[in-house]
Amino acid sequence: MKKILIVAFILLLVMVSVSFAQKKEFRFGMAMQTLQNPFYLSMKAGAEKAAAELGNVKLTIVGAEHSTDLTSQVKQIEDFIQMKMDVIGVVAIEKKGIIPTIEKVNKSGIPVITVDTDADGGKRECYIATDNILGGRLGAQWIAKTLHGKGKIAILEGAPGSQANFLRMEGFKPEIDKVKGIQVVSSLTAKWRRDEGMRVMNDIMTAHPDLNAVMAMNDEMAMGALEALRTRNKLKQVRLVGFNGAFEAIQQVYRGNMAADVVQYPERIGELFVHWAVRIAQGEKAPQDLPKTPTNPPTIHIDSGEAVVDKHLIQLKVAPEFQAI
Repeated sequence: MKKILIVAFILLLVMVSVSFAQKKEFRFGMAMQTLQNPFYLSMKAGAEKAAAELGNVKLTIVGAEHSTDLTSQVKQIEDFIQMKMDVIGVVAIEKKGIIPTIEKVNKSGIPVITVDTDADGGKRECYIATDNILGGRLGAQWIAKTLHGKGKIAILEGAPGSQANFLRMEGFKPEIDKVKGIQVVSSLTAKWRRDEGMRVMNDIMTAHPDLNAVMAMNDEMAMGALEALRTRNKLKQVRLVGFNGAFEAIQQVYRGNMAADVVQYPERIGELFVHWAVRIAQGEKAPQDLPKTPTNPPTIHIDSGEAVVDKHLIQLKVAPEFQAI
């Protein structure tokens, strides 16, 4: 009888320990590039949804006023260190400029996960994002096919120093250069911003009024380009392709104002961050058999998915994100 009571007591302790572990509250900080971009707002919504479903995650999400404001992002991450977060997520504004700050987080002992845009250094437990090289390549293939291998195109690049822009261009430019009948007449930065996208698109159209297509490396720049093309009555002439999968861009594709969008599923990225942050906070490691990033040091790349969608695919409701269209 005494032995049975001892066993029962041990089982009770185990159950209490498991229950305690399940109820342990985790505190995660997530430093976005900005919260002025619908793409990052969708990512934020996905992360908050995952945290609410788990019930034991306290999530603090911040962002700079502009997606090029590295100084603000550094300060926000340093604040997370002082707050002793369990895990810090970083959507890096500059792939090299953010390295000293990530190294500072490393010294504090707090794990780092890079999200959407990686850093070129510092220890990161994993990197959760679209395969940006593949996304760029898919965008190039779609444009080449739609133009039947012939035409003049322009590229709206993201901010200089951005790892996401670098990788998207790594995928797009070599792929489009394979098509001898397509000429890239302009490739300019619009700094990820809508107002810059509109200004740069106007300049490009002034110089190249016979343009056939534009590849914008994010949807905010695409929205600015769309307004410039609309003002010039060029929406039917110029096939505009964005990159992100922001709801506003998907709506414009559905309405026929944009030709296509390279979709990243931002809500899924936010959800994946929270779930992997919990696992890492509990001492797990990302699977070592997954692909690694081309950085020094490399880290595990958890691919959140990517695809090119046009009006036809949106009408077919091929993804949950399109159900509300």
